Amino acid sequence: MTRVGFIGLGEMGGGMVQRIIDAGFPTVLWARRPEALEPFRAANVQAAESPADLASRSDLIGICVWADDDVR
Repeated sequence: MTRVGFIGLGEMGGGMVQRIIDAGFPTVLWARRPEALEPFRAANVQAAESPADLASRSDLIGICVWADDDVR
């Protein structure tokens, strides 16, 4: 099954990633603030140590952040 990486767990991204998790996809998450990961704890969810770690463990990556600099 496709492993989905996701960065951006805020107001919009949080809802998106919750649907991915609920659909049963193995999911890897990263957040600048580790406490942002708390609501997404599930058997199919892993936390990444860095964006590079997330990328190395994901087949597909979703990013939901505010600004171009956040993506860079």
